[in-house]
Amino acid sequence: MHKCHVPTNRLSPLLTLTLCTVCTVCDLFVCGSPKYCWLGCSDARVSPNDIMGEQAGSVFIWWNVANLVCNTDINFMSAVQYAVGVLEVPHIIVYGHYDCGGVRAGVC
Repeated sequence: MHKCHVPTNRLSPLLTLTLCTVCTVCDLFVCGSPKYCWLGCSDARVSPNDIMGEQAGSVFIWWNVANLVCNTDINFMSAVQYAVGVLEVPHIIVYGHYDCGGVRAGVC
């Protein structure tokens, strides 16, 4: 029988149930041990794994338009909390790029 590796004492019961369900389906994603958390723009012309030369499962990736972050963004805060608190990712990379269409649209 599969044993979920998600430390349930750090999560709400609903989130724990969801993560453990995903864990039984895909060990690579939830129960893997990524070395990096990639916070970047959703302009995904090149995969972060390709840029870093990493295999699938070694980078936990969070994308949004223009790589905008604020402390009231629950999606962002949840991704970082999960990466650091549950996956225990030792390295966080905040990645941007030149000529970002999202930034250009926000400035206009």
